[in-house]
Amino acid sequence: MGNAAAGQLRLDAYGELLEMSWRWHRRGNAPDNDYWRFLLDLVDTAAERWSEPDCGIWELRGDPQHFVHSKVMCWVALERGLKLAEECLRWAPVKRWKKARNEVREAVESSGYGGDRGIFTRAFGDGELDSALLAGLAFFVRVW
Repeated sequence: MGNAAAGQLRLDAYGELLEMSWRWHRRGNAPDNDYWRFLLDLVDTAAERWSEPDCGIWELRGDPQHFVHSKVMCWVALERGLKLAEECLRWAPVKRWKKARNEVREAVESSGYGGDRGIFTRAFGDGELDSALLAGLAFFVRVW
């Protein structure tokens, strides 16, 4: 409240929330019906909106961009949602989530990787390195 970030789209938040839920589950907890509906909505939103540009973790002013960190965190949301559904025996649109997860990975690998420098870039079509990627890529690369 009180700054322009309140009205910005930040797609990375979905991955952050699902990663926390995954860690909570790994400590012996399972979502009840209400919490599972909440998680379903989060993962569904990540699946539907991952391809949109956003303002990213840095809440940059100006035109939204296709930040690689945001894309990777949407991938995290989808990956963790799939794992939670499987381990907690919960219904989920698995086929759609897997399709979106694979599309995110393909987009990041093809548009978010600077092969000439061997780095994941800050945004699609951008040659800059972004240290924020280190957190999300730890999950992304581990499963790679």
